[in-house]
Amino acid sequence: MDIDYSIPCKHEHTDYLYRTSYLIGASSLISYGYQDYTTFLYMFCLFLTSINYWENPCYGISRNIDLFLAKFINVYFYGTTLLYCDEYSHQVFMNVLYHVSFLYFLEHVFIYYRNPKWVVLHMIIHIHVSFFTPFILYVL
Repeated sequence: MDIDYSIPCKHEHTDYLYRTSYLIGASSLISYGYQDYTTFLYMFCLFLTSINYWENPCYGISRNIDLFLAKFINVYFYGTTLLYCDEYSHQVFMNVLYHVSFLYFLEHVFIYYRNPKWVVLHMIIHIHVSFFTPFILYVL
């Protein structure tokens, strides 16, 4: 099965991903409100790279930067919850990480079979990151 990797999906579907990327920006503002400037900076940069990529998605440097930053932030949050949060917060983070990783894997299975519903899975990832980042860091 030959997959066309020149553009991930039609713009009518990626428009929803573009819109859910703004939730990451809202999450970064919550970090700013809690005076956690490092998390704010990382999340705000992820927000900028995400809206930049999903506004006109094509495989290239903007996608690579977005993916690198998302993976880097996962490592940063893993270290943050391990060093500065209690065991319960760390376990919640690990469960969210497992769930997001499973969604990411399933998303690639959908892409392989040319199913445009992969967009829904990626939107769930955006929502998880946006909601659980401030919840784990500031509420728990």
